Amino acid sequence: RIMGIAPENVHFLGLKKQPDLPAYLKYADFALIPFKTGDIGDYVSPLKIFEYISAGKNVLTTALPDIKGYPNMYSGNDLESWIHAVETATEPDLAAAEAFTAANTWDNRVQGILDAVYPAEARRCDETFYGKISIVVLNYNNKNIIDKCVASLLRAKDRYDYEIVVV
Repeated sequence: RIMGIAPENVHFLGLKKQPDLPAYLKYADFALIPFKTGDIGDYVSPLKIFEYISAGKNVLTTALPDIKGYPNMYSGNDLESWIHAVETATEPDLAAAEAFTAANTWDNRVQGILDAVYPAEARRCDETFYGKISIVVLNYNNKNIIDKCVASLLRAKDRYDYEIVVV
């Protein structure tokens, strides 16, 4: 439905400033990530899911092949499955979310990309990129996420000798 004729339980709060958004996430029961199903959606792994999981939230999303098995995920491709997910959801498993976040560091993601590009030359690859990488982290007023992100990046600093820029 369109604004003005939405159901009574839907409230349009209007545009919010970026610094206010973490407070909304803090009090959310579910984080929503809807995607249109089809060929494009079959090859999507939205980064927002990692933020929501690390925040300890249940995530309700379109059924995407790449995110099967992620903790605290509920998915479906129609209204009935989304309603069922909300009605049957349990409290988020914070230990599983923490373990998932620890296993999905930027270093692990970078290494996966490098292994795919240089599978037989991982050592040469490190030397190729050493000192030539800048990582820019964009975030505002969300200390918990920034702390985790920078700590994860610093664990791989010696391997690639990159600079970290936090904006």
